[in-house]
Amino acid sequence: AGSYCAGDTAKDTCPTNTNSPVESFSLTGCTCVAGYYGPQGGPCEQCLAGSYKTATGAGDCTLCAAGTYHSAASLGATSASVCTTCPANTISPGGSTLIAECTCLAGHTGADGAACTACVPGTYKAATGSAACTQCGAGTYSPDTAAVSALTCADCITNTDSLPGAAASTACICVAGFVGNGGGPCTVCPAPGWCAAGASNSCPSNSAAPEGSDEVTDCLCAGGFSGPNGGVCSTCTPGQFCTGGTTNTSCPSHSSSPSGSDALVDCVASPGYEGSPGGPFNACPLGSYCMSGVAHTCPVNSAAGYLASTLLDCKCVAGFVGPDGGTCTACPSDNFCTGGSTPSSCPANSNAPAGSAVITSCTCTRGYSGSQGGTCTECTAGSWCWGGQKNPCPANTLSLPRSSYESNCTCIDGYMGEPGTACTVCSAGSWCFRGVSHPCTDFSTSAAQSDNITACKCYAGYEGLDGGPCTICAAGTYKTGAGSGTCVGCDAGTYSATSGATDTSTCLTCPLYTISPSGSNNLADCQCTPGYSGPDGVECEACVAGTYKDTPGSSACEDCSPDTFSAAVAANASSTCLSCPAFSYGSLRSVFQTDCLCAPGYIGADGGLCSSCNKGTYKAIRGTGVCLDCLAGTYQPLVGQGPVSRCLNCPNHSHSGNGSYVVTNCSCKAGYTGPDGEACRACIAGEYKDVTGASACLTCPPNTFSGTVASGTAGTCRSCPANSEAPAGSTKLMDCRCKPGYLGNDGGTCRACGLGTYKLGHGVGVCVDCIAGTFSAALGAGTNLSCGACPSGSNSPAKSPSQASCICNAGHSGADGGPCPACPKGSHKGATGSNNCTLCSEGKYGTVLA
Repeated sequence: AGSYCAGDTAKDTCPTNTNSPVESFSLTGCTCVAGYYGPQGGPCEQCLAGSYKTATGAGDCTLCAAGTYHSAASLGATSASVCTTCPANTISPGGSTLIAECTCLAGHTGADGAACTACVPGTYKAATGSAACTQCGAGTYSPDTAAVSALTCADCITNTDSLPGAAASTACICVAGFVGNGGGPCTVCPAPGWCAAGASNSCPSNSAAPEGSDEVTDCLCAGGFSGPNGGVCSTCTPGQFCTGGTTNTSCPSHSSSPSGSDALVDCVASPGYEGSPGGPFNACPLGSYCMSGVAHTCPVNSAAGYLASTLLDCKCVAGFVGPDGGTCTACPSDNFCTGGSTPSSCPANSNAPAGSAVITSCTCTRGYSGSQGGTCTECTAGSWCWGGQKNPCPANTLSLPRSSYESNCTCIDGYMGEPGTACTVCSAGSWCFRGVSHPCTDFSTSAAQSDNITACKCYAGYEGLDGGPCTICAAGTYKTGAGSGTCVGCDAGTYSATSGATDTSTCLTCPLYTISPSGSNNLADCQCTPGYSGPDGVECEACVAGTYKDTPGSSACEDCSPDTFSAAVAANASSTCLSCPAFSYGSLRSVFQTDCLCAPGYIGADGGLCSSCNKGTYKAIRGTGVCLDCLAGTYQPLVGQGPVSRCLNCPNHSHSGNGSYVVTNCSCKAGYTGPDGEACRACIAGEYKDVTGASACLTCPPNTFSGTVASGTAGTCRSCPANSEAPAGSTKLMDCRCKPGYLGNDGGTCRACGLGTYKLGHGVGVCVDCIAGTFSAALGAGTNLSCGACPSGSNSPAKSPSQASCICNAGHSGADGGPCPACPKGSHKGATGSNNCTLCSEGKYGTVLA
């Protein structure tokens, strides 16, 4: 294959890019291979871009199908798989070589060579390519997607219209002046609204439009309102009338109309004018009032002014009073009326008859004086007033303000007589009030012209308030003069049994060392003073030293309390019992400071300063003894301690010296460890501590062991057997293990490994032989490094004990133990040992060392 044979000539190769079947005999048997095209026998060219050829033969290349493309960068394609499908919704001609030849299908739009989108409803596109979709015309619509013809655009129904590009029948909306849903049907717009875009719209408030109206300006204001067409319709303002639309008209002069009036007859006469609705209008006649255009006469005894418009404009005339527009009656008494609805009161404290029309009709009332219609002043004390006239009272009499009769004038206080007549002076020993004389109470008197019972004063020796009653001064008291003073008690330390006493001469002195309260009336009131004791009413004895009495009376003297002393005689307070010096104590009734003895825990002279025993000491008795040291093994952290029980024991397994005063003086004993003053722990097995204190337990050294707990000496750390070893801190004999190079049980006798052997680790293990080719002359070898290598050219059996065990190898010669050089060229040695090398036999030679 691939060649042809023409007759008897040599085989010829087919031209480039051709092939032939077996036994081809001419050039025409050579046809173009796949991906190439041309005549039989060649020449063959590559399939161009946009085509392919799948098999060998004389056929042409096949174009890529429509809707695909094949890039020019790839020639000689052999399969349809090189034809790439165009993007979505595009088409290309057969044999296309560029993606840009893929253009949008009809009904689709987009850039050449890219995926295209379908024309949306309301649009269409009749040709392929990149052109945009065309909108359906105004008045039509299309619901189809990817439409390819204008025939898909349907007409809107009657009285509807649509914008270009409408996508549904509902986009066809009613034309102006018609109403209905999108897509119809549409009917004429009903009154009173207007219609646009199919929707019915209400006119602004107070306006309306005729049927078929299509804009807001068709809305006209209703009667009673005015404003621009289609705008805000305002209520017709008062004083005008509006017939509808855009205009408003003012009412005639002197008339008015209510808000929202729509005709001339809505204009009625203004208040104070008369006339029919719509006019003309005239001023109301005097004496009448005009209301709603009609004249009315005022009630009796009233009249109205110019342009009166209501009944209330009718006012009562002078001398009459009543509500405006109502019944007018005569002016009431004590008032005057000038006309109108309100009477005027006469000036204060004056009155007038009914029907009074002027202020001068007002006359002052009784008890007041003044001119007619003028100010009426109150009649002053000492006078009386009648008919506006003021009159003085008789001698030594007085009247109250506003008095209106002469009999209102009565005697002034301190005088006596009948009302309205002259009065005389009140006599001594009595008092006069409002002309009447009254005698003073018993045991009291007064001066002439007295005007009050309080002018009556109690006699000397009597007490009581001015005016009485007066009582006699009791025994133990006195009063020296007349008046309201009280009886005064005899001074403290005196007494009196006399009643009605007028001076101090009746107050007698109490016995020696006694005292009585002020006002005492009996000798038994004299009691012993503080510091003295005895029966009431007799001379008292002083309290002895060591006692005191701080209250008066017959009670006994009290002993000074324990731990105090007093040398004072007749002591009158507990404060005379002086406290013993600090930390000392005395018994009841102690007299001298030397009776104070130092307390346990303190030392010093009797009655002197007591010093506390130092920390670490104690004193169990009172007095002048000495402080004793706390015993060894105890400590005392406080000063001034009494019984020996205050010396505290050191923590377990610790000890202190005599007189120790802090717990940290307690140090751990030998065999124990811990911080000073704290609990001590025993040294564990494998440790010891041979001193006291806080130091740590020491570990037994390597190659020793100790099973003793709380050991206090290094002597408990016993040595391991010979040739055995144990780590530091070992606790038992079995911790001693044979060291490397020695053999035996843990804790037992260890024997050395023999010559030619070794043992690597501690313990029971076995001695290991040195390997062949090595030797060891050491007893108890603990490493394989003790097995030395035999000299070069020699060897030894395992477990060799010395270098002499190394014998020369075959081909080497020398003494046992080496060195063993190789046999020289021309000689040989076939056995091991120390034999010499043998020369090669005659007729032979050797070329190597052997």
